[in-house]
Amino acid sequence: MKLARLTYLLGCLFAAGCSDIYDGIPVFALTEVGADIACASNSDCHNDEMCVAYRCAIVSKESIDIALRMSYPQAPDVPVISYHQLTPGESIGDFTMPQMQNVRIYAKYKGEWINGNLSITRADAWPGLDAEQKGQLSIVEKNSFQMQMVPGIYNITVFPADTSAELPTMYFENVEISSESNEIILDSAYGTDKNGAGISDLYVRYHIFLPTRSDSADISLTIKDVASPASTAHYALSSAQNDNLTSIRMPPQNLYDTHEYQVLTAQKVTPTLTINQTLNTFKIGPVPPEDGRDIVVYGDVLPIDINAFASTEIRGRVMSSTTVTPAGASVTIAGTTDNLSWTSRSHEETSNDGYFIVDMPQGLPKSDCEVRIVYPSDSVLASRTVKTKCPFDTDQLIVNVSPKNVIRGSVFNESTSAPVDNARLYFSPSDSIGGDIEITTAGNGSFEVALDDKQYNVTISAPRPDGLPPTHIQVDGTNVGILNLSLKRGELVYGSCHDEDGDPIGDVRTEVYVRQNGTARRLNVSESDIYGTFRLFIPMLSTLR
Repeated sequence: MKLARLTYLLGCLFAAGCSDIYDGIPVFALTEVGADIACASNSDCHNDEMCVAYRCAIVSKESIDIALRMSYPQAPDVPVISYHQLTPGESIGDFTMPQMQNVRIYAKYKGEWINGNLSITRADAWPGLDAEQKGQLSIVEKNSFQMQMVPGIYNITVFPADTSAELPTMYFENVEISSESNEIILDSAYGTDKNGAGISDLYVRYHIFLPTRSDSADISLTIKDVASPASTAHYALSSAQNDNLTSIRMPPQNLYDTHEYQVLTAQKVTPTLTINQTLNTFKIGPVPPEDGRDIVVYGDVLPIDINAFASTEIRGRVMSSTTVTPAGASVTIAGTTDNLSWTSRSHEETSNDGYFIVDMPQGLPKSDCEVRIVYPSDSVLASRTVKTKCPFDTDQLIVNVSPKNVIRGSVFNESTSAPVDNARLYFSPSDSIGGDIEITTAGNGSFEVALDDKQYNVTISAPRPDGLPPTHIQVDGTNVGILNLSLKRGELVYGSCHDEDGDPIGDVRTEVYVRQNGTARRLNVSESDIYGTFRLFIPMLSTLR
């Protein structure tokens, strides 16, 4: 391979594309990426498998839409997204992607170049698909940021480094990057509509009534577009603004449409207690087209009356049913009532006798709350979540914890009944409380894991040459006993990539996604070999609908 040439290195999808390689695909050794067990005919495979591209695979009668995300060692942070319909037994087929484009991006607000960060996502990317590129803006050299991008239509969010009232977060939709694009200027004067129509500066006027407390400066105000959360303004409030008519500047909007906004505050009552409040909502628009695009729109004056919250210290206790000391747990209590939500974390981890102290809001009506006792993943004690009523008096909260449940089992190949050694198992709590657990099976496919009393999302991944796609299941941590898990050969996704001279390209990282319940789910990942061929086994298509 002519590795010195950039066009050769990146040419696979950007120039010649991928071709159907069912005939004449090389047979590789078992140690090579995605090799699995080679076959010459169906007789070399198990009863429910067929020989596809010289590899035993399941071939269903289903077809399904998939997304490929490709990246290269020379540009690992530049995602190349393409969409295809996968037909079992066939290669992905021919497709061509354009060359990468070096683009210099600028951002201005009210005529001034700004510091900040960029989040750039393909406008057609499936939700949940990792299609984001990031960049950093600087006022040096007019804040330009040069990056490689694939021509296409993008949504770009600019996060100014200064989140004061004069620099809101700005959201630019449908920004076109073409093979001719060298410089892109994101200018708030032109807003989000690439045609410039109906874009206006938007001010919201409000009277603010702050609580009469010395720490009232530790209150933040957020106003966000309900339909486009990226269009958000954040403000740190101070007592000087109390009962004054104030204007806040939102990102420029296309006012041909009606925009609904939400007003929220976050009040840090103590270093460990934060109370969030949804104050109100309001709408602006539509503005008639004849009003022009350079107008400044003021909404109605909003009275924003922020409550004064106080706190009190409450002591609780964690007790263990064993001789193991209950020390070392972090305690978090979260509650919701009406338009308020609050979170309080313990001042310190639980002591040797299990005591902890938290700050609780005063004056709130009794309502549902959730107490989370979280131990490190290597602790023998199980984390626990308890639903109760808050507020409560000191020493009234007692939470009993128990040791984790030890579950043993094995992972085996469903087709051959052979154990799968070095398979990796990832246990992620379904409630997202506590850390993930990763273990590896022994030489006989066996494993042992200690779990809390709750549900876990589990991913089982075999070593890549085994040709067994990752399997996702749910495991009940209370189900103590033997847990045997099987991995089954799946459908084969394959293709071969070359540059414009017909030379293959290796080390192209290829990820396969499918869309489930409105979001993208990654099925497997591989790299192309020295012949430019990539192979990925994925679960049976019938299981992905």
